[in-house]
Order: sequence, then C-alpha cells, then structure tokens
Amino acid sequence: DALPAASGGVGVSPAVRDQTQFEQLRAEAFARRSRPDMAALVKCGSLHEAVAEVVSAKMSRAASDTRLPRGALRQLLWDALRGDERVGADVAAIIKRDPAATTHLQTIAYLKGFHAVQAQRAAHVFWKAGGFENDHVAFAIQDRINELFAVCVHPGAQIGGGCFIDHATSVVIGETATIGG
Repeated sequence: DALPAASGGVGVSPAVRDQTQFEQLRAEAFARRSRPDMAALVKCGSLHEAVAEVVSAKMSRAASDTRLPRGALRQLLWDALRGDERVGADVAAIIKRDPAATTHLQTIAYLKGFHAVQAQRAAHVFWKAGGFENDHVAFAIQDRINELFAVCVHPGAQIGGGCFIDHATSVVIGETATIGG
C-alpha cells in the first residue's frame, strides 16, 4: 500500500514528500489564481504555510464568535499551524486512502475531517501551554469545531501525522486518546 515516490509515499523523506505535495497544491491554486483565496495560497512558501493559510482563513470565518474574534482567531491558528510537520503526512494519507479526494487543493480547502484535525492541533498548542486563558482558547476552538462539523476532539488528545477522519460526522475523541505516532 505504499504511495509512489512522486506522491511522497514510503521511502521518501518527509521533506521531499511535503515539497512534492506543495508543488502540486501550488499548481492547482495557480490555475485558479483569479480567486482571492487562491492568490494568497500561491504566495505561500511551503506546504505548512499553505495549510496554515487555508485553515486559518476558513476557520476564522466559520468559527469566530464573541469568545474568538475573527482577526485574533486567524492569527492564533496561523501561528499554531504554520510549522506543523504532521500536515504533509495527513495530506498524503487522505490522497492515498480517499478516492473522493482528487486534488491536494480539495483536500486542504474542503474536507471537514482534515479541518477538524488541524483545528484540534491548534487547540492542543493552547492546551499544552496551560493556564486559564490558554485553556479557554483551547476549549472555545473545540466547542466551535463541534458546533460546525459535529466533530468533538478534546484539545488534550494527541494526534500524530497521517491522520485521516473520513466524513468525520459524530466523531468523538477523548482527552486521553493518542492517535498515530
């Protein structure tokens, strides 16, 4: 079940896999560059930045509320996700396992299971930092993701790279769960 080397599969370093995926994603976005959301994506310098851009933009639009103002939420998500090395393994897993995921762009822009995992990872950053304010942010992100996607993943759960939650509706993952490496 190994991915071919060109897809960033087994036998390919994570850096090469991520660069290959980023080049494909950027080409897909470039073909649609007249759209404002794609123009920002084309300017990103790595797969991790591209995912941070898409997820922070989408989640800040969808998940902002009085607890999480839009601008602040976007910056929090961007900061938490832009260097996350697990993203490449997630995208590769989805492309490999989901026949409905036909492009890298579709995967990072529209799949709610992917977005729920990325949002949980951002919430986990705040959860690990501890303290009242950070816990508040972590739980507020979790709560909004649950409301939006019907996916409830505790901010304390540990999710490794290569996670793929297909469809994701009614998924519940508790605080003590450890998924993947």
